[in-house]
Amino acid sequence: MTRRPAPKGWCPSSFRPMESGDGYIVRIKPTFGRVTRDQLEKIAHLADQFGNGIIELTNRANLQLRGVSIADHPALIDALVQAGLVDMDPALDAAPQILVAPNCDADIRNLYDNLRRAKLPKLPAKFGVVLEQGGQLLMQASGDIRLCALGDQVVVWADGCHGGVCLPFSDAVGHVKKLASWFAQHGDADHRRMSQVLKVVQFPAEWCVDPLPAETRASSGAIYAVPFGQMSSAVLMSFADRVGSDDIRLTPWRQFSVAGAPQTQDIQGFITDLTAPILRAQACTGAPRCPQAVGETHALAARLASQTDSDVHVSGCPKGCAKRVKTPVTVVQGANGLDLIINGCTWDQPDFSGLDEGQLVQKIREINATHL
Repeated sequence: MTRRPAPKGWCPSSFRPMESGDGYIVRIKPTFGRVTRDQLEKIAHLADQFGNGIIELTNRANLQLRGVSIADHPALIDALVQAGLVDMDPALDAAPQILVAPNCDADIRNLYDNLRRAKLPKLPAKFGVVLEQGGQLLMQASGDIRLCALGDQVVVWADGCHGGVCLPFSDAVGHVKKLASWFAQHGDADHRRMSQVLKVVQFPAEWCVDPLPAETRASSGAIYAVPFGQMSSAVLMSFADRVGSDDIRLTPWRQFSVAGAPQTQDIQGFITDLTAPILRAQACTGAPRCPQAVGETHALAARLASQTDSDVHVSGCPKGCAKRVKTPVTVVQGANGLDLIINGCTWDQPDFSGLDEGQLVQKIREINATHL
């Protein structure tokens, strides 16, 4: 059984903000997943000028401003365009997201640009492309069409398929168009992701003849993690002032990866010890910023992270916006208290319901000793 609610079916963008409990959310998709220090400073200023001073780093490696009023939205867009953070063409802003692995080098930037401007059929709003280099670093990241550059060749494949096609760079975008057209022909309202369609429709065998790239753990510089992906404008400004490099790469793990700066600095608001318990915890924005959330999430997740060596996911409702895969410890804020789900997703039936925090911690300790 499941209690999974229906998703909205789309995410905010720059030109199409999404209303939340603290105003509108405006999402910024930095080109090639990179930003400079000047651009981060500009974002911090704009968060104060047009929003509530809160900036988020999302699990799609995007930045977003919270608390924007709809009246201020046009002026904010103008400022973002001038800063080189938003393209003037709304069609490019609405194009499928291209998630770029942080270890990608400048030599595949041309491939990224061609992908970004490719004329694709109409696709669901959450349809996405993943671009990697040297191996799969983003195997767990959501995407529908995947590409991995290996030397002078590119492996292109459909998410959910066990093989792909190895092609010259010049042919990669053409094959992406074929995959997108195939999906547009076979997808429907109940099958809005590539992996879902592959389960019910026969996929062309000639498109999955080459092996997929191996997993990689390539490092790309100094890592600064953002707890729960949320920071104030002052924290972001301090980071931009002290980080010491203009090659700042966004990651889907809610981290900044700074190339050319192999050593991290202590900057308030960021975690550089990647073994810190708080980094095992994920949480949505929670109440009161999200109108669908029943309770607060961040402080609770931080407290729970110290109670277990396992990953923790705290959600303000069963939608599970922060994480959509199974987690050893999942906690959902419910109308009658806290629901605990072991090795599941937020929309699964709880193993224990209506707990207070003390009861929840006790259950987690008991489970630690027997299951986790």
